[in-house]
Amino acid sequence: MTEHSGVTQIRVNRATLWIGGDVYQLSSIARVRSLMSEPDRRGIGRAIARAGGWFAGGVLLLCCVGQMELPGFALVLVAAVVLGVVAHHVWRAVRLARQATQYALVVETNGATSAALVSTDRAMVEGLVNLIANALENPPAREIVQNIDNRKLVFGDEINMMGGGVQIGKVARGD
Repeated sequence: MTEHSGVTQIRVNRATLWIGGDVYQLSSIARVRSLMSEPDRRGIGRAIARAGGWFAGGVLLLCCVGQMELPGFALVLVAAVVLGVVAHHVWRAVRLARQATQYALVVETNGATSAALVSTDRAMVEGLVNLIANALENPPAREIVQNIDNRKLVFGDEINMMGGGVQIGKVARGD
């Protein structure tokens, strides 16, 4: 799968829909819709719980190791490993907390489905769905061109999305 960022041009005329470099025949489009993909917010709690568990276990382990007659570097090594694992889980929690809900513009043709554009801007994606749906019912007399700034354009053969905690599945292109 390849992704391109920056300015994406959406063009609709009497016969075709262009999304970046992808071209769809209006007559072959069976359905256009948007899908929402929410980050796994429950993963934040799991990552924090794991960090807390490792921290508590590490303190207990350091107390036990401190009672033994081991060289000082062993205590430092145990502390470094425990702090590294705790830091990893905290980093995962922060990363999950910063993820935004994403919306995908999905174009389905005769037997093939393609997520053509992914954005955090719900209104923009829904506006594109409406634009394309209106063009399917009533092709425009003149070409309609919209430039979308700083969005992620997705080309490739699969996208895995989750929505509401349920796996939506593989969206495969028929190219």
